[in-house]
Amino acid sequence: MTHLYARSLRLLGASAALATTACAGLLMQPLESEPHATVEIQHQVSGMTGDSYDARVLIDDRLYDTTSYRADEIAGHPVRLRLRLEQQTITIGASTYQAGTGPRAGTEERREEYACQREECTTDNPPVCHIVDSTCIRTYSVPTYTQGQAGSRSAECVASVQIAPDVNRQYVIGFEYVSETECRATCSQRVTRADGSFERVPCPTSY
Repeated sequence: MTHLYARSLRLLGASAALATTACAGLLMQPLESEPHATVEIQHQVSGMTGDSYDARVLIDDRLYDTTSYRADEIAGHPVRLRLRLEQQTITIGASTYQAGTGPRAGTEERREEYACQREECTTDNPPVCHIVDSTCIRTYSVPTYTQGQAGSRSAECVASVQIAPDVNRQYVIGFEYVSETECRATCSQRVTRADGSFERVPCPTSY
């Protein structure tokens, strides 16, 4: 996943819906050498409203993974994780972030009137000239500074599935994000047929 943003824990501070659950700490994946199952989390986003899409995975209310995507990186970049062999609830939360505008420097043209003198002449030949008081105008540029606007984050939409994974089994969670108030998650297991193809069946939720 070379096009993904670097995984970041910035979601902890930005997402309010699950902020209290993350206090339980980070849950580590089992080692490759330990008995485990695998899960692939596929994101389908139809309501992208910002520059980035930030998702996180919790297992039994403990943070398991965070991933940030640009708008054009979501499709085709599933998250693959190893699961411990125990009954668990997998929760996925996602939000979108709209970047703000930074400060900008520029210039502004200004106009100023000031008292001056000018030469005024008659139409005689030769003309008779004298100095009179007048008002002159000059323009000049001054530097300007625009503060910019802060970024904005949507509320986090959350959906959960229950699973009782078995060793070496492969599971797929489809997470569909429509908006900050509408999302859903479905869990299926890949079952290999005799001919090498596979089908998907609902994930087992108990042993």
